[in-house]
Amino acid sequence: MVKKPAKKPAKKPTKATKAKSAPAKKAPAKKAPAKKAPAKKAPAKKAPAKKAPARKAPARKAAARKAPAAKAPAARKKAMPDTVKLVQAQAVALLHGAVSEAVRSDMPDLTARQMAVLLSINSSDGPATVRGLAGDLNLQKPAISRALDRLADLGFIERKTDTGDRRNVLIRATGGGNAYLRKFADLVVRAGRMKH
Repeated sequence: MVKKPAKKPAKKPTKATKAKSAPAKKAPAKKAPAKKAPAKKAPAKKAPAKKAPARKAPARKAAARKAPAAKAPAARKKAMPDTVKLVQAQAVALLHGAVSEAVRSDMPDLTARQMAVLLSINSSDGPATVRGLAGDLNLQKPAISRALDRLADLGFIERKTDTGDRRNVLIRATGGGNAYLRKFADLVVRAGRMKH
């Protein structure tokens, strides 16, 4: 004898199940309206376009984008009026003499990166930013930040938050930083005089 499967009790139909089980009603087909030929419009006269006033970038952003290397050659000559032609051996001897004197003196030792950052800050027009220094020196921002930390510990720079954009930190050389660079420049001049 074959057993028949037990039937489940029938559920009461709900609105949702009635809608599913009811045959779909077909909507009557709509006739597409006959296409009319587009009316010809007279050519419209164009009013003269008003020029929108040119927006200038804020000075703080423009200053951060300026690279010191982008100065015109004439400006470089004015910045360095006493240029000297050196051969490679003379340049190395001059650098050796200045750095040796700096090491012998009571001046703090700076790495080449720290010195480059301090020189870039000193030569920039207005305050520098980490992004601007990283672009100028082709370094990553964390490397610039580490150099700035050391320079700040020595009292050579100061950092201030930009009031216009609180994400930016403006960096300036302090009197101590400028004095260090003047003293180092004197060592370079003295080393140059000793070699000649």
